[in-house]
Amino acid sequence: QIVGFAALKRLDDQSFEFANLFINPIYRNLGVENKLIGRCICRCKENQALELWLQTNESIPDHMKTFEEMGFVERAAPEQLKVQEQTKKVMCLDL
Repeated sequence: QIVGFAALKRLDDQSFEFANLFINPIYRNLGVENKLIGRCICRCKENQALELWLQTNESIPDHMKTFEEMGFVERAAPEQLKVQEQTKKVMCLDL
C-alpha cells in the first residue's frame, strides 16, 4: 500500500520545487511526511541546489507546521516558479 509520495521539479540550476507531496491520511502523524521531505532535501543537496520552494493552499495545517519546523519561510515567488491559482502561500528553504 502506498503511504505517501513526493515529487521534485527543477526550476533552474540552483533551485527545485516540491511538485507534489501527499501522505495517505491513514499514515499521517507517523513520521512519513518528515522522511519524504528529508529525502527530497537530500536529493536537492545532491544536485547542488541552493533553494527548495513549495506552494501551498494551506488545506492541511499539519503540513504547514512541518514545513515551518523544517525551516521553510514565506517568500515572494521567483520568476521561474509558475504560481498556481489556488496557491495561498509560497515558501522556501535555503539549503
